[in-house]
Amino acid sequence: PHGRGGTRLNNAAFRGYCSAIKTLLKLGADVNLGVPSNPHTPLHIASWEGHRDAAVLLLDAGARVDDRDGNGRTALHISARKNHSKFCKLLLSRGASLDARD
Repeated sequence: PHGRGGTRLNNAAFRGYCSAIKTLLKLGADVNLGVPSNPHTPLHIASWEGHRDAAVLLLDAGARVDDRDGNGRTALHISARKNHSKFCKLLLSRGASLDARD
């Protein structure tokens, strides 16, 4: 996943720009939106990049923790694949399913 080709919120999640994420959310950005050229939600992108603080903002704004990306992966799948153990713990504490199959 990457921020290029996505929404402004996707790009902010890719870079971990928390102040931009806060601003975009206040302006009404859709926290669960992916686009055809980049079928990853901002949470998937933050998970891939390991931006935990960005993920907290997204989750607090209603990001769906078990949504799947264009490859059928959840944010938990991505975090586990990238060995982001603290990120995995965050997602599990927010209700991520251990039963979701990759």
